[in-house]
Amino acid sequence: MPGKHGSGKKILSVSRDRNILLSRNDALAIAGFSVSSPKHPEEAVHILMATDIDVIVLGHSIPKEERIALTAQFRAVRPRVPIIVLFEGTPERGETADAFVPLRGGPEVLIGAIHTCTEGSGTKSA
Repeated sequence: MPGKHGSGKKILSVSRDRNILLSRNDALAIAGFSVSSPKHPEEAVHILMATDIDVIVLGHSIPKEERIALTAQFRAVRPRVPIIVLFEGTPERGETADAFVPLRGGPEVLIGAIHTCTEGSGTKSA
């Protein structure tokens, strides 16, 4: 049921692979989340500055060094917004995120991680 599980939480979904991004965003929207995505990952921080976001999801198609740089930019702008990194294989060392989610888990695992990251926080961005 749309709207039930996501409770309208706002997700910033970022990826270099447009097809995967659109599929992920569709799954999140069906689950009741409101999803925003930049055309290019470099533009994500502008969305974060202009929009009230509850969770950031970084896709595995973004190279590690770029994910680390984006995470630092996100933390500088909105330090309390949880960041979830999707990975294939094993999580990369040296990355900081609030959760690491394996791709093989499918949308249900990502949705569970979003709920875990936002439960009890009661706060959005600072």
